[in-house]
Amino acid sequence: MRKLLVILALILFCAATVAEARELRRLNRIQTPDQSAALLPTGAVRIARVNPVPRAEVERFLDAFARDWNSGNQGGYVADDFVDRARLAENQDIRVPRDAVLKVQAVQGVQTLQQARLTADDGERRIVSTVSATVRTRIEFNDQTLGFVVLTGTNDFLMEFQEVDE
Repeated sequence: MRKLLVILALILFCAATVAEARELRRLNRIQTPDQSAALLPTGAVRIARVNPVPRAEVERFLDAFARDWNSGNQGGYVADDFVDRARLAENQDIRVPRDAVLKVQAVQGVQTLQQARLTADDGERRIVSTVSATVRTRIEFNDQTLGFVVLTGTNDFLMEFQEVDE
């Protein structure tokens, strides 16, 4: 009987320590500065209720981008504050074959990330929208050694749309 009590006491002692180890810990969020204001154009005020940019407008923009890329005029689409903008243009000139053709195969997802009101220098009020789109693309070109080459990929485009605020 004494053996049984000792074993029972050991089991209760082990169960008590295991039960304490399983208590829930409180998760505290790591405090970080709000950087969303840094993504807005200078002088812009965020709009609380976002009105999504129509998908058709995004698709028209992407088609125009592909058309201009195929004609060698893609530099106007890259933002002035894009990191290493000059290096991007230089790499495209060196690495992308002259006969390469970009085709937009599908626009998989379009999301308006943020909108802001902006008053331009001329006094015109605009709504500036930052839009993200996931796009399946295809590049075709002829290579001297490989022949006809097709490169497919899925790319994320981050675009800025501006419209007159009425």
